[in-house]
Amino acid sequence: IVFMSFVPCPPHLTRHRAITDVPEHLREAFSRVFSPRFSHFNAMQTQLVDKLLQGQDSLAVSAPTGTGKTVVFEIAILALFAGKRSGYKAVYLAPSKFLVAQKYKEWEEKFGALGLNLAEVTGDTTIGNHEMASADIILSTPEKWDSVSRKWNEME
Repeated sequence: IVFMSFVPCPPHLTRHRAITDVPEHLREAFSRVFSPRFSHFNAMQTQLVDKLLQGQDSLAVSAPTGTGKTVVFEIAILALFAGKRSGYKAVYLAPSKFLVAQKYKEWEEKFGALGLNLAEVTGDTTIGNHEMASADIILSTPEKWDSVSRKWNEME
């Protein structure tokens, strides 16, 4: 894993990027996912869009609550599945079952409309091997993900 260190520019030095200011093949998906909430990315997101769309490195983002880290992950999801790369999965970990369920409901509407399959994997859900294998996006708690990922080879 390659971690990129990143020190954001002060917001007044960054032109906020429009959600439609992406490659043409991504515009419709970006508009569907982001336009109901906003028309421009914030300063942090603006600085990361190109890195995420290139998809060559792993990225660790550390920022205060409410600064748009989840949107950064949503950009990464859209970039990952833009070419419908088979065999790839996006995994979202949240600290509680409630937060996983909340994000699953939100993303099922957003990403399901784009043809992506989601799986909610917590202690309160039962999911079979087929559902797990066909999921593009897996949402889980760290404890459940640890348990599931240790048995990953048994699912094949």
